[in-house]
Amino acid sequence: MSQIKRGIYIEQLVTIVLFALLFLSALFTSYESPLRYLKYILFPLLTFFLFFIKRMNVSKLLLRNILLYIGLLAFNLIISTVSGKLSFRFIEESLLIMLPLLSVFIFVGFKNLNVGSAITTIFYSYVLAFFIFNFKFLINIPKLLSSFITALRLSYFPTESWMAFPFGVFTLYFLIEKNYKNSMIAGFFFLLSFKRISMFAFIIAISIYLLSKFLNNRFNRNKVVGYFIVLNAVLLTTLYFFINGFFTRVIYKLTGISINHFSQGRFQIYNDVINHFSDRIWLGASLGFTHLYLDNKYEDISYLHSDILKIIIELGIVSFLIWLLYFMYINLSNKKAVPIVLFINILFLSDNVFIYFDTLFVFYLVLVKFDKDEQIQKNSIEK
Repeated sequence: MSQIKRGIYIEQLVTIVLFALLFLSALFTSYESPLRYLKYILFPLLTFFLFFIKRMNVSKLLLRNILLYIGLLAFNLIISTVSGKLSFRFIEESLLIMLPLLSVFIFVGFKNLNVGSAITTIFYSYVLAFFIFNFKFLINIPKLLSSFITALRLSYFPTESWMAFPFGVFTLYFLIEKNYKNSMIAGFFFLLSFKRISMFAFIIAISIYLLSKFLNNRFNRNKVVGYFIVLNAVLLTTLYFFINGFFTRVIYKLTGISINHFSQGRFQIYNDVINHFSDRIWLGASLGFTHLYLDNKYEDISYLHSDILKIIIELGIVSFLIWLLYFMYINLSNKKAVPIVLFINILFLSDNVFIYFDTLFVFYLVLVKFDKDEQIQKNSIEK
């Protein structure tokens, strides 16, 4: 068998393995089964398959992300060790951050891989998992949709799922790629997954995308990064006012429920954590410490539900500013990436996608696809 044919067969096998693992992982995550951890064997499996090909493609975009996180984690490791705050949770969360990034890095390293086809394959693995888990609700769509508006106020919907995060990325991706059939399917499951913050993030992201299409402005990376820095200043200000109770009366007047109920407990948790870790805010309390604190203090709460707040508290304000600047500069490499990064950035405000393998794997894979398209376009212009 020739080297080329063997490479193609290996990459087809890798795509099948990827579909199976992500499908099973998504399904078992919904069932809260220990088998949801199957996704974490993806990195060693992909690395094993990589030995059977002669040359690996290297994504500079992903490599820069890897180096950024290695630097931030190394700095936090030193600070945690010196302050005596280092725990085993540091290792766990370091892996949660790095494994989706490393897995995509290896996956796109296969020379003949069609990244666009791989994204579509992964998308349908998530659709299948969502359909199987929610089948009892999906057999009566009219009844399900009739409670949608009420759910916006009460924040309860039968098919609500963490899959809203990857489905949001898929919907944006297919819209940008003008694959309207898949974008409609993705959008349907995105709405059924029902996460209010993801809906808000999607509306903002798609609005900015459509505005940029209308204005047809030339992409200026430095300007766009600057806009994102301003956005995060606004998000942080909003978070500050939320924690200090600025929105308490407004939310009660509009919804008739308390701010803590409306935010699903975030108001109480944020205030508690801020007060507890305020003395270590500049250099960080050590990665994973908010998880340990919440897990010990509360019966059924382990996560902070705000990646921005988590990074500030655990890595410190200094590392947060470094992460924010370089994360944006690295990943906002082209115009298509803007709505995808914007969507994820807004999710960072009130959820845990920073350590969600399933969401980050899709996020990085889509960024690589857009980056490759940009490079191909540049090369064709130069020729």
